[in-house]
Amino acid sequence: MKKLALLVFVLLFLVACTKHARLYPVNDLASTSGVLKAKYSESGTGYGELTIVMPDGETLSGEYTTGHSICLGFGNILSKVYGTEGGAFGTGTSTSFRLSDTSPGIATLYGDRGTLMQCEYFIGKRAGKGRGVCKKNDGSLYRLQF
Repeated sequence: MKKLALLVFVLLFLVACTKHARLYPVNDLASTSGVLKAKYSESGTGYGELTIVMPDGETLSGEYTTGHSICLGFGNILSKVYGTEGGAFGTGTSTSFRLSDTSPGIATLYGDRGTLMQCEYFIGKRAGKGRGVCKKNDGSLYRLQF
C-alpha cells in the first residue's frame, strides 16, 4: 500500500500544470500585435514547453529553462527594454550575475511561419512570479509577466 501511495504521489508531482503569461508590447513593431498570451507547462523542474498563438494565427512553440546560473550573453534582450543600469548589468569580463532571491531563465520559440522569439526572465524563488523580456526576429520587443 505504501508503494502505491508513493507512486501516486510521484505521478501527481510529475504532471505539469498549465499556466499563463502575458507579453506586453514595448516598441512600435510589437504594438501592432497587441498583448500576447502564452501558455506554458510547469512541473517544478525548471524546464517546460510553451506556446503563443499570434494574432495572425501563427503558432509559436518552444521551451524554457530556469536555472541557478546563467550563460555568457544573458541580459542582451533585457537591456534593450530595461537599459544597462542597475545591479543586473555591468561592464568587463564578468560572465554571470544574480539578483537576490531570483533565478534566471531563457526561452526560445519557433513559429510555423518562420517567426523566432527569444526571451530572458527572472523568476522569484518565493512567490514563483516572473518578469522578463521577449524579442522577435523582426525586432518586436515585449515585457513578459507571469
